[in-house]
Amino acid sequence: MSPEPTPQIIPVKTIDEIVMVPEIATVSSPVDFILDRMKVGSTARTQVEEMTRGQADNPLWNIVVKAIYDSQQL
Repeated sequence: MSPEPTPQIIPVKTIDEIVMVPEIATVSSPVDFILDRMKVGSTARTQVEEMTRGQADNPLWNIVVKAIYDSQQL
């Protein structure tokens, strides 16, 4: 049996991490709140690209793709 992979911290927030916070209930525009927190800088994009190389064999890829897909549904 192979060892468990070391957990990695993804440098971008998932949609669940963005919307499941108490302050979203108090803002005047929840959509703007979400969109603002979904912004990703070039450093984070590069880190995600490096972390998800070998997509077919990388479980992080599914998490990132889900976050991207969810953000496009807004």
